[in-house]
Amino acid sequence: MWATNIHYLNDYSEFRNAIQDVDTIILNRLPGAGPAHAAIYRRIQDHMERSSEISIYVSSFSEEEDLLSQWRGYAGGSGVSVGLSFTDIKELAVRSKFRVLKCIYDPETKHNILTQILDRIIERWAPHLYSKPDLDEAAAKNFMGYFQRFAPAFKNQSFSEEVEWRLVSPPTACDHENIAFRHTSTMLVPYYRFKLDALGKKGLHGRDNLCIRTITTGPNNNRTLATSSISMLLCRYNIHWSNLSSCATPYRGSL
Repeated sequence: MWATNIHYLNDYSEFRNAIQDVDTIILNRLPGAGPAHAAIYRRIQDHMERSSEISIYVSSFSEEEDLLSQWRGYAGGSGVSVGLSFTDIKELAVRSKFRVLKCIYDPETKHNILTQILDRIIERWAPHLYSKPDLDEAAAKNFMGYFQRFAPAFKNQSFSEEVEWRLVSPPTACDHENIAFRHTSTMLVPYYRFKLDALGKKGLHGRDNLCIRTITTGPNNNRTLATSSISMLLCRYNIHWSNLSSCATPYRGSL
């Protein structure tokens, strides 16, 4: 499974928006901030300006397995919806030091999270800066650790119907053995090869367990053939699954 670098996602602006929100909060606080607080805020701003250097990789999932907007946006009239085992994905995430996050859509909730992180950093570090001014760097790094835990889950509320979850990597160097590149019409896109067979489990008849539980074929005027060919593919490559069906969305010739 591919986890794409967060700066190359279709909705990459959402991570940038989180960065801009932090900057706005800090700019509003700076005029009334004391020396220690101001030093921490400015150091955090320095780190945020280098946010393009943060290489976090993301795979996205939806709680909705049969959603018309998803078929239209991603399937192109011939796609499938693959339902994965949440328990298995979480276990794989722990092994790879990834996290499984439910996306946050509400603007007020996102703002409150960022505000609370800043408050926590100020409360922890500001009292010590009077005797050790160079701790502003440690404070900023502490903030960035929290920011990288939460910001990848921030999504625009316009997409809330997707009820999205994300598999999120820690910051990962470009020379990591699982980093690869795919090409688009305009550029190369870095991604992380997340192994679904790392649990080593076997399914029915000794088939490889790739965490797949359900497969739903998209809107199609040949539903029987569409599901049959998927079944043949799974059989050919010895892959375990639990349920294979067609979507309930009526076929309209073209999505």
